[in-house]
Amino acid sequence: MNTSPEPRYRTRLARNTAEIRRTQQLRYRVFGEELGAELNRDLPGHDSDRFDPHCWHLMVTDGDRVVACTRLLDSRGAARAGGFYSAGEFDLQMLASLPGAVLEVGRTCVDPAYRNGGVISALWSGIAGLVRERQVDYLFGCASIGLEDGGANAHGILERVRARHLSPERQRVRPLRPMPAADGTVVERPTMCRAAAPWPRRRWHVGGCAACCRCSASGSGSRARRSTAPPCAWPTTSAGSTSP
Repeated sequence: MNTSPEPRYRTRLARNTAEIRRTQQLRYRVFGEELGAELNRDLPGHDSDRFDPHCWHLMVTDGDRVVACTRLLDSRGAARAGGFYSAGEFDLQMLASLPGAVLEVGRTCVDPAYRNGGVISALWSGIAGLVRERQVDYLFGCASIGLEDGGANAHGILERVRARHLSPERQRVRPLRPMPAADGTVVERPTMCRAAAPWPRRRWHVGGCAACCRCSASGSGSRARRSTAPPCAWPTTSAGSTSP
C-alpha cells in the first residue's frame, strides 16, 4: 500500500484561455510590478504578446494558486507567430543546422513567495516531461542579467562562460545588439543559478540552453535528451545583447 503524501506542487499545461490568463497575470506581477519591465498594456494586469497564442503554457500550482510558469514554443508555433521570440535579440540561423526538434523556453517566472528549490524542481520536471513526450532534441531561450551595477556582473558571467563552458563555434548564436563595456569591476564570482531570471528595464540577454546539468553553460545547442532537469533557472552562452 502506497502511503506517500500527495506532492504539494503540481505541474501541468494550461488547459484553456482562463488558465493562460492566470500565467500572464503572474508574469505581469513579476516582470512588470517587481522588476519594472515595460510590457504590452493591451490587457491591463497581464503580460501578453503575439507569441502567447502559439505557445504551450506550463504552470506550477499550489492548490488553486499559480506560483510559477514558463511558456514553450516549437518550430510549428514559431512559424505561425512569425518567428521565435529570441530572434528579436539574436541571429538564430544556427538553429536550422541542428539535427532534430527545437523548443524555445521563455517568460519563466516564480511568485516571490515561492522561490524555493521545490517549486523550481517542479517546473524543471514539467519541462523535462514535455521534452520526453514531444521528443525534443534541443532547448534554447533568452535569460536576462541586470546592468544596474554598470555591467560588472554580466561581464563576470561572460568571463566564466568563456573560460569553462563555451560551445563550439558552429553552435553559437550572435547578438543583434552588442553588450556594452562594463562600468564597474567584478567584486565576487557571480552565481549562475537563480530562482527567477530578472528582467529589468535595461537588461543583457544571453542565449541559453536549458538542457545542461548543474547550470553548465553552452551555446544554444546542447542535446535536451542529456538533461537531468536541474533545479536552476538558466544556463547561459557567451553571446550577449542589450535592450532598453
